[in-house]
Amino acid sequence: MTTLTRILTLSAILALAGVPVQGGTYTFNVDEGVWDDADNWIPGDGPPEDGDTAIIPINKTCRVEDDDQAAKIIQVYGTLGLVGHDLELHHSTWTSTIDGILYFKEANGHVPELHFIAAPRSREAEPSPRKGSTDMGPA
Repeated sequence: MTTLTRILTLSAILALAGVPVQGGTYTFNVDEGVWDDADNWIPGDGPPEDGDTAIIPINKTCRVEDDDQAAKIIQVYGTLGLVGHDLELHHSTWTSTIDGILYFKEANGHVPELHFIAAPRSREAEPSPRKGSTDMGPA
């Protein structure tokens, strides 16, 4: 069995077992362009999707303007523009970095939004109400 076959087999087993598999890392590689275009990312099988890391280097401008997008982590050192579409970041313990410019521009009547969506906590991890308390926390 080749190393690649072993890696793919292990990834498939982990996915079937419900163990999260690390997403890919994509670097925006043109001076200015849109998120949707796979040719704008290295490796060229982009664009990043939910579970992936998107890096926008300094002096690069990436626009989310064709469809809503999702990723696990963004690292913005250049410019990221949300133009009439949303970006969702799905993470639990990962950190996104915006050390560049992030702008929002209304288009087609939609003001774009950036959503940070943490992984849900298990019910066992939530504190139980104190004995005799009627306060069940926020609704």
